[in-house]
Amino acid sequence: MQDWEDETWGWSTAFAEVVQGLIREPLNEWALREDWPKQRQRLVWWMRQVEVARELYGRGHAEALRVLYDYWRMLAPNDPREQARFARETYREFRLSHSVLSPFDDAR
Repeated sequence: MQDWEDETWGWSTAFAEVVQGLIREPLNEWALREDWPKQRQRLVWWMRQVEVARELYGRGHAEALRVLYDYWRMLAPNDPREQARFARETYREFRLSHSVLSPFDDAR
């Protein structure tokens, strides 16, 4: 496995753990907000994207996970907890190349 693959997989594990934890037990300041249900839904959407990308990675299609890794590293390098703070505020569905879309659709 190449170094970037190790980093990408490690990031996805850390990000998934943080997001899952925040979905189950949100920070008090988040849970008290009127818009928490929408924020929680965004976290669920991001979690699903990471889950599908990890499934694809396991099938030999690393591009989807790499796209997510690059996106989150750009926003908050090396900090999955800070990335999760961004995730609750926004959601972006990534459009991937045709070579990646076929297995992505199968993983849903």
